[in-house]
Amino acid sequence: MERHRSDRTAAEIVVSAQTIVSRQLDINKDPAVVTFGVFNGGQRFNIVPDHVDLQGTVRAFDPKMREQALASLRTMAEHIAAANGATIDAKIPTDGSNPVNFNEPGLTYSPELIEWIHELEIPNVVTDTLANEVTVDPSSGVVVPLHAALMRNLGISLTEIAWMDELASDCAEDGRYEFLYVAAPLKVVGGSAAPVPGGGFFAPIAIAR
Repeated sequence: MERHRSDRTAAEIVVSAQTIVSRQLDINKDPAVVTFGVFNGGQRFNIVPDHVDLQGTVRAFDPKMREQALASLRTMAEHIAAANGATIDAKIPTDGSNPVNFNEPGLTYSPELIEWIHELEIPNVVTDTLANEVTVDPSSGVVVPLHAALMRNLGISLTEIAWMDELASDCAEDGRYEFLYVAAPLKVVGGSAAPVPGGGFFAPIAIAR
């Protein structure tokens, strides 16, 4: 995206893309997720960038649903850019992706895990994987059961694709693994997810006991 409206245009695309799943796809048939893990633009805090780079994924079990989501994403991005007077180079692949039965790494559901999270009163589960848990439970074959148990039943939010390498290194160097976790996701009406604005996924601040 280029020209002086690039940051606003990119932000609008990220937010609006969440409505593809909630408004355009039949998620009663199969789940689908649109995620932006990369939002890069600018070098200084007080200068609007001349371009912004977005990178993300579209995940779905139904190939036709994935094709529909990709087509909608391209159309939506181009129209939003045009409406803002910006230009866009949308490189959205239609093939060469992971197979629909690809099972990404992550946590697996168990009653003991849910009980443990509930007893500790954990409000937000954060991982550096694409979906916190394995896509298909290896025992039951149920799709993302942990999402249902935590988000729907307990009201716990999930944070995905968090960059925690530097945080882990800092904690190891300081010998301190407790910190204040701050995250303010955007309010997306009717959306299934939201990006976290600001300088990263979260702002960790170490605190003493």
